Amino acid sequence: MPYYKLYVLDENDLVTGRHEMPFANDEAAIAGAAREFRDQTVEIWEGARCILTFTSKGPQRQDGDLHRSVDILA
Repeated sequence: MPYYKLYVLDENDLVTGRHEMPFANDEAAIAGAAREFRDQTVEIWEGARCILTFTSKGPQRQDGDLHRSVDILA
């Protein structure tokens, strides 16, 4: 089972926390992060691949192809 790195970001997009968690796949990592980090902005990485950046507060920035903004807790 792959380990995903979850980076919690503050309002200035600075990393305030880093967590490693095992998930079966990308979808499970997204759902798990949404449950664990409500009301926070989180980047989810698997190795060198950024899965997505999301926030439950609304639309998130667009940083090009590496990040897909998603409001998954709406």
